[in-house]
Amino acid sequence: MSETPYLPGLFEPTAPRKRDVSHQRRAQWAVYPSSKQVAFAERIARLKRREIPRECFQNRQLMSRWIDGNKPG
Repeated sequence: MSETPYLPGLFEPTAPRKRDVSHQRRAQWAVYPSSKQVAFAERIARLKRREIPRECFQNRQLMSRWIDGNKPG
């Protein structure tokens, strides 16, 4: 029988991987509305001469609801 050489770390348990920093940043910004949403909402606000509520700039779902409720047409 041939012996396999010892390779350190081959069968040893590995430490849990830390989450990628860029992933954490993306997750942090995922709540905010996209730049396209903001631009579209601002266009609607100008046409209808209304202001966009401040809280809409903090949450993409609120911005989406505001856009849906204020679409021209």
